[in-house]
Parts: sequence; C-alpha cells; structure tokens
Amino acid sequence: MSIKLVAQDSWRFQLAATQPTTLTFDFTWSNSSTLEAPRSLGSVFRGLQPAALDCDLAVFLLNAQAELPTPAAFISFANPVSACKSVRHLSDNLTGTNAANKQERLQVCFDTLPTWVESLVFVVSIYEAAKRHQDFSQIQNACLLVSPVDHKPWLSLCLPKFETPITYLQLLKLTRQDNSWLLQALLEPLPITTLPELLKIYTPTTT
Repeated sequence: MSIKLVAQDSWRFQLAATQPTTLTFDFTWSNSSTLEAPRSLGSVFRGLQPAALDCDLAVFLLNAQAELPTPAAFISFANPVSACKSVRHLSDNLTGTNAANKQERLQVCFDTLPTWVESLVFVVSIYEAAKRHQDFSQIQNACLLVSPVDHKPWLSLCLPKFETPITYLQLLKLTRQDNSWLLQALLEPLPITTLPELLKIYTPTTT
C-alpha cells in the first residue's frame, strides 16, 4: 500500500495489487506530532469522571448518489459487520474503565468492498450525551488514527477545540477513484442530537 498527500487535508492511497488492503480506524487519544500509541479518551475528558465518557465511532457506506441504500449499510456497535463482510466494528469500549484497549475501532477491507460503494463517511458521537450533559467541547487531544493492520498509524486526524456543545461529528470521508481512494478530513460538526437525525442525512428521500 502507498499513500501520498493530495492537499492540506486530503490524501490518496493506492490499493495493493498482490494482497488484501485493510485499514483500521481508531478513535482514541494520541500525540499527533509523534503518533504515539493510543491512550484513553477518559484521561483527557475534562470536568467529569473518566468512566462517564463513551464515544461511538460509525461509518456510512454510500452509493454513487451519496445515499445510504439500506440501513444495514450503516456500520456501528449495533450493526458491527457489513453484509459484504468488508467493514467491521471491532471495539466499543466505555473509555476510562481500565488500563488497556481504550478506543473505538473500525476495520475496512477495501479490495472486497462491493462496487456500489463509492464513498465512506466516518462519524463519531457521544453516547447518551444529553442525559450525561456531555459534548465534544469538553474533550481535548482526541484523534482518529488511520493505519494498516498491525502497523504504525499512517495518519492522525485530531479534533479541534470546539466552543459549542456538539455531540455528533463527521470525521473523515473516503471516495473511490479508480484503483485508489481519496481520503478527506472533514471535522464537520452536525446540528443534530439523535441517531435518527444522523441516519436521515444520508437516507434517500421518498416522493
């Protein structure tokens, strides 16, 4: 696999011709300048007990119309494996509860994705945010790490400091381009507070 910078917040990676091309996406805490090993998000959640924080990472598999063709194409802790088996939600941990493996992890095997999948959009949210009075303005040094399986991270996408109470965030978009994928940093706050509102963004409208 190879990767190259396309623009300030965009990268393109080539698919390997002789082996499966699989990447992991970890939402965790890390030093972005050195790509250190992941640490607990709970340790950097300000003002609350660490164990109270539960971030959820999910991904939309979108077609050429940038739509979700079926609810099953939304991969999350509640639907951990795509129908094609190419996308898997591997870890749903309540951060801060113990010393090991404190991250949300998704894994994507790109060379087995169905041809109808034209893009993937990764989102992160805070579980029961309203009930727990939590939002992303209370988090510091959180990152999305992108890495080949069993290798050091390629990229570290760090959350900026938010001043408003955001509970849903679009992190990253990957778009198919022939035999490569364009990876774009989004970091877009979403003006929503519930999962049905999130799904509605990419659900086709009926007439």
